[in-house]
Amino acid sequence: MALLSPRRLLFAVVLSIVHTLALARDAADVTPPAAVRTALERIGAMPCAPNATAAATAVFAANALLLDACLADAGYLLFPFAGYFPSAEQSATACASPSCMDLLSGVVLAALPDCDVGKFSPRSLAETLLRVRVDLANARSPPSRDEFRARYELNMAVNRLAANATLLARVGPGFSVAQAAQALNPVEINPDVVLGSDLVIYVQASSSSGGGGTGAAANGTIAAAGPGAAKSPSAGAGSGAAAVATLKPAAVGDDELHDGKLSLSFVFVAFVWVVVNGGYFAVMSVASG
Repeated sequence: MALLSPRRLLFAVVLSIVHTLALARDAADVTPPAAVRTALERIGAMPCAPNATAAATAVFAANALLLDACLADAGYLLFPFAGYFPSAEQSATACASPSCMDLLSGVVLAALPDCDVGKFSPRSLAETLLRVRVDLANARSPPSRDEFRARYELNMAVNRLAANATLLARVGPGFSVAQAAQALNPVEINPDVVLGSDLVIYVQASSSSGGGGTGAAANGTIAAAGPGAAKSPSAGAGSGAAAVATLKPAAVGDDELHDGKLSLSFVFVAFVWVVVNGGYFAVMSVASG
């Protein structure tokens, strides 16, 4: 069997080291559920203030028919908390239900704080289901009940830590908000959904197929979306909730994170190139000396 040249042998060794380091780096970028739960334990309970509880309750009460339709479609009650997280089948059916997607879009537009109403966060539950829908739209499997809980807890930790210096100091360096945010899909709502000043969820006339029809309240009451309606931050036309309206943690910028990772990648490649060629010339100098 032919022996490798010194340069190829050196390159193979360096490539093996690079591969090992890359695997270790990728493993370090993933925030394990244990780290998330530790962070949430250090954050502590965050019950909603009376006005926030009233706001969350009012949104679901104003759209009771839509809530019932979502329950009939998905077999899962979004509010009040069912006491358990949705199964893979329930997540998939909820994400396929126009009633559920319109309701969840309205909850996002209500801009509720991330706090606990009856030991769960309506905001994080809504955002997690909308993030799951992104996976399903890209032909990925729905999460199991345990996986959904892990995603919900990650979503909640990012929301509660973003731009909150007091809580960040309490949690310490063991949890990186930037890395955790990168692990989350975008929150994508139905761009045709608007939230009226009366908190009723309306669906505007559009080519997309996410809701209850032209000028109709999604809960079944016929009404036009008036000037008091809060318009969705739409990113263009799409089908159902497929058009993008991304909610970013205040302390994390996707462009900044992307540029940082890209710069590190170039530095890493340049470093490997220098090591390989420098090592080769060093070996050749010794061999010829």
